[in-house]
Amino acid sequence: MKKSYLILGIAALALAAIPAISSAQEDQGGETGSSAAVSENAPQNIRQQIRQDYQQHMENARNNQTSRNAMLEDRRFASTSTSTMLRGRENGIMRSETEGNGSSTENGAPGRGEQNRIRKDVFEHRLGNLIDQLNRALNNLEQIRNRIADRIQTAAQSGRNMTNAKSLLVVADAKLAAAKAAVASLSSLSSTPVISASSTATSTASTTGPMVDLSRPRQAGAAAIQAVKDAQRALVAVVISIAHSMGLKIGQDGAIEASPTPSPSVSASPSPSSSPSPTATASPSPSPSSSPSPSASPSPTDSASPSPTASPSPTDSATPTSTP
Repeated sequence: MKKSYLILGIAALALAAIPAISSAQEDQGGETGSSAAVSENAPQNIRQQIRQDYQQHMENARNNQTSRNAMLEDRRFASTSTSTMLRGRENGIMRSETEGNGSSTENGAPGRGEQNRIRKDVFEHRLGNLIDQLNRALNNLEQIRNRIADRIQTAAQSGRNMTNAKSLLVVADAKLAAAKAAVASLSSLSSTPVISASSTATSTASTTGPMVDLSRPRQAGAAAIQAVKDAQRALVAVVISIAHSMGLKIGQDGAIEASPTPSPSVSASPSPSSSPSPTATASPSPSPSSSPSPSASPSPTDSASPSPTASPSPTDSATPTSTP
C-alpha cells in the first residue's frame, strides 16, 4: 500500500514538472532565435558601412587628385606665360637696342627703326624734356667753369704757371657759348604740322592729330647734344692742364692723384758776393728761402761760414675742387 502511494506521488510530480520544462525550453528557444537573427543582421550592416566608407574615401581621393591636377596645370600655365613674357621682353630689348644702334646717325638723319613723322603733342612733350635736360647740363657746366676759373686764379697768385690752362679755358668758354646757342636754336624750333594733301593722309591726320616732320628737329637735337658734349670735354681738358701744372698725376680712370713728394736736397754753395780767395773775410748773405743745414760743412779758410741755400719747397698738393 505504501509502495503504491509512493509511485503515485512520483507520477504526480513528473506530470507537474513536464509543463514547466516545456515552457523553459520554449523560452530558451525564443531567446536563441532572436540572438541568431541579430548575429545574422550585424555582419550585413558592418559590411555596408565599410563599403560606404570606402566609396566615400575613394570619392574624396578622386576629388583631391582632380584639384591637384588643376592646380598643377594652372601653375604650369603661369610659369609658361611668365617665361614667354620674359622671353618677349628680352627679345624686345634686344630688338630695340639693335634698332637704336642702327637708327642713330651723326647728321641726325632718320635711320632704321625711326619714324619720319610724329604727332604734334608727343613731339612737344619730348622736345620739352630734351631741352630741360640740356639746360640742366649747361647750368652744371657753367658752375664747374666758374670754379675752374677761381682755381686758376688762386694757383696763378701762388706762383704757378697757368698759361696753358688759361688758353684752354678760353677754348672751353667758346664751346660753352656754342652749346648755349645750339640749345637756344633747338628751343626756338618751329613745330609746323605736316599734313599730306591726299584724302587718306588727311583723314588719318584728323583722327590722330597734326603731325610734325622730324627731319629738322632731329638734326637740331643731335647738334645741340654734340655741342654740350664738346663743352664738357673742353672743361675736362682745362682740369687736366691744371693738375699737370700743379704736379699732380691723372689716373687711367680720370681721377686726380697726388704725386709723391720729393725730398728736398740741400747744397752748400757760397753766395756770388763772396770772394773766391781763401783769405776772404766777407760772409755771404743768405737767401730768404734758405735754412741752415747741419750737414753743410764750411770752408776751412773762411772766417765766416756761408749759409747753404736750400732747394725750393715741394710742389703744392692742392687739387681742383671740381671736375666736369
